[in-house]
Amino acid sequence: MVRSFVNDMLVPPLALLMGDRVVNLFLLIRRGRSGRVPQSVEEAAGDGAITVNYGRFLHQVLNFFTVGCAVFYLLRVVKAFFKWRIDMPQDKRTCPHCLSEIPVQAGRCAYCTQVLPPLDHSASDAAHVDRSLITAPSTPVTPWTPLLPTSLASHDK
Repeated sequence: MVRSFVNDMLVPPLALLMGDRVVNLFLLIRRGRSGRVPQSVEEAAGDGAITVNYGRFLHQVLNFFTVGCAVFYLLRVVKAFFKWRIDMPQDKRTCPHCLSEIPVQAGRCAYCTQVLPPLDHSASDAAHVDRSLITAPSTPVTPWTPLLPTSLASHDK
């Protein structure tokens, strides 16, 4: 589909600007059986001449970059469309302490375990959380603190 878009829609205007002159550029290394200088790549191939067809190479490079640009912009449009579709419902928010993405209705961050501030109710009615059920931890929990039962912790001393 992309190659058809490029070959049928993008290359013809470029060919109109440059013509077929680019495809027929070649460097003659050895003349063919007739001994005369060929005027095109096809004539040189028919006569058995040895040529370096840099015009075809430039044409293929141009096609490659044209296809690449077409795919790049096509994917940007698709990504923008799906980002617009995905960003419609706000189901995530950012933790103000560790800046991780967490669910909107979370009362505590799953990453840093901090109690989250209440939501702005005007921003989202679906994200209402009853804050009276949330209590702060009695001791701060840090990632490097081992969580051992008190019976095991007393045997270490």
